[in-house]
Amino acid sequence: GRQDLDVQKWVSVEATEMRPHILKPYKERVLKKLKGLGEPDEAVVEQGRQDTAKVLDVLEAHLAATPGGHLTGANFTLADVGFMPYLQALSDAKCGDLLEARPNVAAWWERCRTRPTWQATVALVKEARFTYKK
Repeated sequence: GRQDLDVQKWVSVEATEMRPHILKPYKERVLKKLKGLGEPDEAVVEQGRQDTAKVLDVLEAHLAATPGGHLTGANFTLADVGFMPYLQALSDAKCGDLLEARPNVAAWWERCRTRPTWQATVALVKEARFTYKK
């Protein structure tokens, strides 16, 4: 039905529009540090921030116009799940201000990130990072 089409649309946006841009600051500020690959290239970070901001503006407008608090309405779906690792990556890369500047995106992210399953996932990732550093 309609919700299935909306889910597919947002999964596509996440994969083609969001992921490549968010990964720039994440690679520079998180992965380089984790792997001991030197200082982040802040020009790359800034380009990723600018490109990510454009996608977040689209999300902001969509969430403002969509009742229910999630990408496809009232239900938490795969569309929301698909964005979660990348929104977490933004926060991890100290780019959370991009989310905070958009109240609908910030509220949506808060609903997503406070889910118990997401909290457990984040804890496992942090543990894995600590283990990787040893």
